[in-house]
Amino acid sequence: QVANATNFVLDDTAGNANEILDRIIDLQTAYNNADAPLEGRILVLDPTHSAIIAKEDKKLYKSFESTPGQMLFGFKTYMFSKNPIYIKATAQKAAQGTAFVGATHARSTFAYVKTEVMKAQGTFKLFSTLNSPTHKGDIFNFQMRALVQSLRNKYAAAIIK
Repeated sequence: QVANATNFVLDDTAGNANEILDRIIDLQTAYNNADAPLEGRILVLDPTHSAIIAKEDKKLYKSFESTPGQMLFGFKTYMFSKNPIYIKATAQKAAQGTAFVGATHARSTFAYVKTEVMKAQGTFKLFSTLNSPTHKGDIFNFQMRALVQSLRNKYAAAIIK
């Protein structure tokens, strides 16, 4: 499924469970057809999808897995275990914090273009506990608030499997 000309959802929940590389190539093609910038394309793999790639092509997997940020089909590639989950029946993103249920949900790998997202740092707050008897020392902790979002809602993508 393609949401619009610049945002993509590649729903492969009914397809072959072992074809992540084909979906990444499809995503690269969709980005190229939408004239997305070649620089700054980021792909964040779900660990399950990463394991499927390892089974598909061990040599390719070793080449990009060894160092985060390695290129794979035009995308800098990273792995993150808390990617959004999608509802299989509707291909819609589930609410944040929803527990994964294999019969209902699908895992996702997502992609974006670096120039189309923003991060604004907010306030910092320091918490401290001096002379903690539990830890036998001082405890310091920082809380930082930030806003992270898409700038123009362009070039966001997800591979659902």
